[in-house]
Amino acid sequence: MLLYRFEGEHALDNLAARRFKVSTFEDVNDPYELLGVRLKDPVLRLGYHLQRRDISRQYGMICMSRRWSNPVLWSHYSDKHRGIALQFRVPDRLPIEVTYTPRLLEPFDGPLPEDSAARGEFLVRLMSTKYASWRYESEWRLPVTLNDCIKEGGRYFLPYPGSLNLTAVITGPRCTHSDEAIREALGEADRSVPVIRGRLAFNSYRVVVNRDATPAAARKAFSAIVH
Repeated sequence: MLLYRFEGEHALDNLAARRFKVSTFEDVNDPYELLGVRLKDPVLRLGYHLQRRDISRQYGMICMSRRWSNPVLWSHYSDKHRGIALQFRVPDRLPIEVTYTPRLLEPFDGPLPEDSAARGEFLVRLMSTKYASWRYESEWRLPVTLNDCIKEGGRYFLPYPGSLNLTAVITGPRCTHSDEAIREALGEADRSVPVIRGRLAFNSYRVVVNRDATPAAARKAFSAIVH
């Protein structure tokens, strides 16, 4: 499947280093991460908060989207349209699709062993459930172990997994990075990756390909990928 990773202020640095910044559950913008459960009981609530802390110390995630044309995604996750979106071909087995719901999940009915299949399935469901208002993100997640990451200045980074294939770079409508700067960041390994210039659509709320600013060869390669 094709998934899109939005990059903002440090887009070219991360592109040159061929790495993702890993999101931790303690640092994301949704305070309900790992807490999307009915927690009226104070004892149960404490248990889930402790569980959230423990999971956050061990695991993170690479957040991606099925869409690149949604202008809200560019606003929130690509430095207000100044950044880029990276298109990856990702094996279907790897990412977890986020489910959006208007209601909190029901908690476990009693404790389950740490190694039980039911507990594991519930934790995956907990990690991949968000409130319905986040639906615009069309999010898919790649879970990662923080011990496998590189830590710099309190942040975690992960080199692009070999199973992911970078297939295009799309610039935001306000992006000032030149094609030459992006090509330099891509380097020899990804010199054939098309660079697509984005713009705001004239007749809808979308980001679309700027045909006037994107070479025909890049447009053709991009069209072949997405279709």
